[in-house]
Amino acid sequence: MHDPGNILAGAGRTLDFGQPIAITMLGVLWHVMDNDEAYAIRRHLMEVIPSGSYLALNHPTLEVTGQKMATAIQYWNQYGKRPAPIARPVSSPGSSTAWT
Repeated sequence: MHDPGNILAGAGRTLDFGQPIAITMLGVLWHVMDNDEAYAIRRHLMEVIPSGSYLALNHPTLEVTGQKMATAIQYWNQYGKRPAPIARPVSSPGSSTAWT
């Protein structure tokens, strides 16, 4: 995930990048601890995929389930391999909603 160019190169062996494609990054981008790197990954993917393509991201946040998600993130941080931040909504260029 930290090298989206490598991921896209591998996907290019199967996918036709001359046609719109869909990329899903569900519950993974939050493990990139540096916000600038996370935005760079997203930006790189958006620049490379053809017009008409979709990029779907999701990110855990306290905005929806509150304390239940905070507890889950605390558990992850205690037992998981990498810590995970709690996302908070912010504005981002080229996106209707972004999370930090």
